Amino acid sequence: MMAAQAIPEATAQRFVTTLTALLESVRGAIAGSDSAQAGVWRRKVLPLLEGHLAAAKKAAAHFAIGDEQPLVDTALPLRFLARDLDGYSLDFAGADAARQYEERRRLVVYAAWQVGQAAGAV
Repeated sequence: MMAAQAIPEATAQRFVTTLTALLESVRGAIAGSDSAQAGVWRRKVLPLLEGHLAAAKKAAAHFAIGDEQPLVDTALPLRFLARDLDGYSLDFAGADAARQYEERRRLVVYAAWQVGQAAGAV
């Protein structure tokens, strides 16, 4: 008999899904832009988010086999993603892209908090 996981599967999936959506927004906003700000995003922000997503996907694979600690370890630092990305604005890509980025970033932070909350880590 398998032990029940403290983190609901939907919570784990939401975390990876929101992080994926954020990365897609960023990629879409900087695609084809030659602005200096887009260059900064390509060099600094995009690799950071891609690293977080790769870690989240690996953690999700561990979660699927019953090991939730990697998911918790990956999610907890992302509660502070807004602080970590403070000063990086997508305004260069237009108001709609900037709003979408802000909303998706908030969703990632909330999903990360939910993972920690479900695991009893926050």
